[in-house]
Amino acid sequence: MQTTALKNRIVQHFDDLSPQLRRAAQYVSKHPEDVAMRSLRQIASKSGLTPPTYSRLARAIGFDDYEGLRDICRNELRQSRLSMADRAALLQETSEDNPKTGRGSFATIHAQSAVSGIQHLLDDMDVGQLAKAADQLVAAKNVYLIGSLCGRTMVEYLAYMAQMVSPNWRVVGQGASSSSGILTGAGEDDVLIAIAAAPYASETVRAVQLVANSAAGANIIVITDDLLSPLLKHASYSFLIPAESSLFFPSHVALVTFLEILTGMIVRRLGEEGQNRINAVEQSSHAIGDYWQQ
Repeated sequence: MQTTALKNRIVQHFDDLSPQLRRAAQYVSKHPEDVAMRSLRQIASKSGLTPPTYSRLARAIGFDDYEGLRDICRNELRQSRLSMADRAALLQETSEDNPKTGRGSFATIHAQSAVSGIQHLLDDMDVGQLAKAADQLVAAKNVYLIGSLCGRTMVEYLAYMAQMVSPNWRVVGQGASSSSGILTGAGEDDVLIAIAAAPYASETVRAVQLVANSAAGANIIVITDDLLSPLLKHASYSFLIPAESSLFFPSHVALVTFLEILTGMIVRRLGEEGQNRINAVEQSSHAIGDYWQQ
């Protein structure tokens, strides 16, 4: 795993470190994935050092606190693109430190990671850009959604919510319709929403390229996880959603939160029109028996 920024920082300060901090620095340099994905308590136990040692190391090599060190490890882990199998192998080492509270267990670590993802979403969210995207979606003649592999579930969830408010949202690639056949007709009054997290689905990338290279001029909203995403260069609006996870699979907790925020903003803009449609959809669902009746 290449960790250029982290290792450069360690090398720069290494001669000034105490023997104990050098041991911690060597462990971090060799095992940045542990720092990114494991609790401080687990790292200390595994390396034979105390948790405060790593906090002191973080400050000694130029970070404000241990979380700063952990953040750079997470960033470089994301860029290194560990395979899902590699991540699964890391899970085998996760212990259940306290069977009563679960403290230090995978359950705790993963839940904390999910909460952290939502917090980073809120900290980094460009509300002004999000408002402009919502305005464009409300004004669009058609809204097309593309997402494959893990992104498929996310676009279907977004479409399910949005179609209760507006009838012009459509998931691309459903049924017998081809993605190219639908998107070829997308024009300047239409919007394509593309959702993708690493590893990026080829179908989604090709669909976005098709629309971007078309002279019709449809707007593209990209919702992805990383500055390295191949979708970003085609985006009219782009949103980076944290997907870091202690699981072998990217986390969609922050993404679901973002999609719900976006949907709420659309409902607010549609006002009474949106409320009336939601009411009509609910009444129809009751009438045809979609909802269980006691």
